[in-house]
Amino acid sequence: MAEAIAGFEGCKWAYELGLSEVCFESDSKELIESVKGNIKRGRWNLYPLLSRIRECNSNFSNCNWVWTSRKNNEAADHLASLALSRSSPEVWVSRPPTSLVHILNRDGLPCPPSAST
Repeated sequence: MAEAIAGFEGCKWAYELGLSEVCFESDSKELIESVKGNIKRGRWNLYPLLSRIRECNSNFSNCNWVWTSRKNNEAADHLASLALSRSSPEVWVSRPPTSLVHILNRDGLPCPPSAST
């Protein structure tokens, strides 16, 4: 359920940013297979959310959903752990936590010059 919610929120955000070509990654094989294939084969309680993801996908000229191992998705896994440990929601787009900056740097991705602690 958490992976599906994150996928839907990412899809909405990409649409709000005006992106036309997107690629979403998840370490949930069930989510990827359900979004790319027959959503009726997924868990029944995810069906409404999977339907909304599929509707959102139609907003893009090119939308791809790709499975990746948790090892290859360390930044997302780390963010999910941080989010679960915090009592209030935070937005880390422009000022990510220092622990995330280290992971992103290790992955060779650009980071803001000043991260929050």
